[in-house]
Amino acid sequence: MVRQLKVVFIIFLILLLSPSLLPADLIVIKNGDRFFGKIQNKHFALDSTNGQNVLQNDFLKSISFDANNPGHATFISINNDRFSGSVLNEEFDIVLENGEQKSIRKSNVERLRIDTQGPSYKIITGIFTLENNDKFSGKLLNPEFKVNADYMLKLIKSDAINRIEFLHGEPNDVKILLSNGNLIRGNLHDEEFEVLPEVIGRLTLGKQGLRSIQLNAPKMVLKEFHSL
Repeated sequence: MVRQLKVVFIIFLILLLSPSLLPADLIVIKNGDRFFGKIQNKHFALDSTNGQNVLQNDFLKSISFDANNPGHATFISINNDRFSGSVLNEEFDIVLENGEQKSIRKSNVERLRIDTQGPSYKIITGIFTLENNDKFSGKLLNPEFKVNADYMLKLIKSDAINRIEFLHGEPNDVKILLSNGNLIRGNLHDEEFEVLPEVIGRLTLGKQGLRSIQLNAPKMVLKEFHSL
C-alpha cells in the first residue's frame, strides 16, 4: 500500500513539474523555445486556393508552418480536417502559465497547438478530398449534377450518389458510384461545388481542385460549425 502511494505521488510530481504533460495550449518558435498557456486569438484566418477562410479558436487543434514556404501552413481542426494555405494572422497572443502576456509574430512560429477535450459523437457526412491533399468533412449543397454519359445528358440527384471520383485529363472526367450500386462514367458539366464544411463557413470548390467526394460517410466529430 505504501509503495502504491509512493508511485502515485511520483506521478503527481512529474505532472506538476512537466508543463508539456498538463492541459495547455502551446506555441513552439523556430529557435525551439516552447510557450505553454492559453492562446487568446479567437479567430485564425487562412488564404487558400478556395479563397479566404476563418477558423474559430474553438474548432482549431493545430497550425504547422512549412519551413520551406514562409507564411504557408497546415491547419488541423478538432474534427481532424485539413486545410492548407497562407496564414493571415500576423501575431499569436498567449497568456503564459505564470500570468505573463506575450505576443509572438507569425514569422517566428514553427507550430501552434490548442488543447482540445471533450466527447466525440458520430455523424453521417460527406468527405471532400482535394488535389492539394486537403481533406475535410461537410455537406454537399448542390442538389443535382449534369453528366454526359453513354451519348446522353443525364441529370443525377445528389442524394442518389455514393461517391464521385475526378479523373483529370481524361475525356470522361468523372466516375460516379450511385447508392444503388450502378457506376456512371462521363463528362461532368458542373464546374463548381457548394460545400458547408463541419468547422468553417461555406466554400465553393472548383472541379479541377477536387480528387474525390464520398457521401454518406460515418465520422466521429467533436463539434459542427453549422449546428451552433
